[in-house]
Amino acid sequence: MRRIPGSATRRRRTWRLIWGDFSTGSRSRRGHLALREYPEALAELKQAQTDGIDSPELPYALGITLGKHFEQAMYEARLAGGGDWAQKKLKEFEPTYLQPALLALARGRAVKLDAPQYLEGLIALYRRDYSEALKQADAALAQAPWLYEAYTLQGHVHLEQALQTRDRGQYEQAEKHFTAAVARYAEASTIGASDPEVYEGLAEAWVRQVEMVRDRGQPTDAADQAAKRASDKISIAAPESIAGPLKKAFATLLQGRVESIGRFGVGDKFIDRWL
Repeated sequence: MRRIPGSATRRRRTWRLIWGDFSTGSRSRRGHLALREYPEALAELKQAQTDGIDSPELPYALGITLGKHFEQAMYEARLAGGGDWAQKKLKEFEPTYLQPALLALARGRAVKLDAPQYLEGLIALYRRDYSEALKQADAALAQAPWLYEAYTLQGHVHLEQALQTRDRGQYEQAEKHFTAAVARYAEASTIGASDPEVYEGLAEAWVRQVEMVRDRGQPTDAADQAAKRASDKISIAAPESIAGPLKKAFATLLQGRVESIGRFGVGDKFIDRWL
């Protein structure tokens, strides 16, 4: 007869599945979620569900992972068109990623966290309740000042608000939100200096400012240089990632200097996609 592990054993097994075993320091022993390998993490977490693993950590991790997939869908929708078209595309992804993420995160409330307000803020962000998301992130930082992810969350909130107000033509409001987003990402980087996702948010905030000021016929040099500095920091934090070169290349495309993209190590396939 198959022996059913006790609850403590199941929780340890689930946590190793999600985050891996850091005792050896080996990349191969680290979990996909810890490495921010979200497609692989999603596959393993779904397999864990199929295998009958049942602990609060599993829905929490699944919610985080599905949320990251939705964030990627948001990013790609902006790249492909933005505005009303992007919002329409995101509606198509909601049943696949957003709605399951919200359900899983709600179940993940049973996980013991240093600052449970962070989870509430994340749920509020995905529900587009931006004021509540900022409020919960502030509460999380009051309880756990080292939790740089809460600053990153605030950066995401202000970036979404900036893009929405920009698309409505409310440029002064958009500038304020862009400035706030940059400030929050910069604050996060003082604590989580090795986390490439902090710099990805920072670079995206600057790239979108390049886009806005260009469309308004204003000088783009300052925002362009800031976007590229942030992109370089992505590459330093995650040398194997193409996110830094891609964001740098996109800033260059917005500047109209396509001929210089080759300097950033981005191949013809990427260039062809955007020309």
